Amino acid sequence: MKPYVMLFAFLVLTCGKASAGDEFEAVRCGADISRALIGRHSPNERLVVTEARHRDLALKDLGADIITDEINMIDWSICGAEYYVLVDQHDVIRDVLPFPNHSRAAPTFSGRCQRNGREMDEIIYSVLDNKAGSNKKYDQNDKTLLPALWAWKIDVRTVKVRQTRRWRHALSIICHRSGRPRSVIFGSVAYLVAYASHALRLFVTALRLPQRPAFAI
Repeated sequence: MKPYVMLFAFLVLTCGKASAGDEFEAVRCGADISRALIGRHSPNERLVVTEARHRDLALKDLGADIITDEINMIDWSICGAEYYVLVDQHDVIRDVLPFPNHSRAAPTFSGRCQRNGREMDEIIYSVLDNKAGSNKKYDQNDKTLLPALWAWKIDVRTVKVRQTRRWRHALSIICHRSGRPRSVIFGSVAYLVAYASHALRLFVTALRLPQRPAFAI
C-alpha cells in the first residue's frame, strides 16, 4: 500500500506545480504574443478555467491537432487574432504560428497536401485560394483541390513551424477544399487525450524511480 501512497503523492505534487501558472501569464494584447508564449509550460487543466482566468485576452480555444504521439498543435484565439501553438511531449511551447485571416474565399487547411502530383510527407497548415468557388457549397467529404496562398510545414525533428521558402512555392502546393481531415481531434477532446498522455508519462516515471523507505503516516 505504501508505494501506491507515495505514487499518489508524487502525482499530486507534480500536477499541483503544473497548475500554479499557465502559458498566458506573460501575454499582453498589443505586445509580441508569440515571443511571450514560446518556452512557457502549458498545464493540463479545463479549458473553461484557462479562458476565464484570461478574459482580458479574449482567450478562446479553437481546437487542436495531434501531429505525432509527442507533439500537439493547439489553436487559440488571443486578443482577437488566431495563433497555432506547437507543444512538445513535456507540455512546453516550442513554436507559435500567428495565422492570417481566412474566409470562404480563403479557407484554412491542415493535413497532407500535394506538390507536383505527389503527397507531401509533412503536415501542412495553409490558407487556400478559393475565390472562384467562394459561393459554392461544399460538404465535409469534398475532394476539390485548391492552391495554397500561404503554407507552413511542421518540422517534427526540431519541433518548429517552417514557412515554405517563397510565395511561388506555396502556390505549387494544393490541398483539399474540405479543410481539416477527419483524423484531427478538436477542442476539449484533444486536451483530454493530452492530459491522459501526460498522466501516463508521470505514472511510468514514478515506477522507474528508485524505491526509498516510506515515511510513517
